[in-house]
Amino acid sequence: MINDPIVEEVHKLRDQLFEACGNDLGRFFEFIRKSQAQHGDRLITSLKKRSAKTPIPAPTEKRD
Repeated sequence: MINDPIVEEVHKLRDQLFEACGNDLGRFFEFIRKSQAQHGDRLITSLKKRSAKTPIPAPTEKRD
């Protein structure tokens, strides 16, 4: 597994937020939902919504 410093930072911040919510999953998700509503303009979403009928494209190259 490759160590990615950005992924590690995201995991660290997630753990800190979870701890701040008292390690309560319900409170953690409520915090996330409130944050999304408050900062929705900062969220990145898919540019193109895929319907259930849209096939998933085949990969162009094999990854290890």
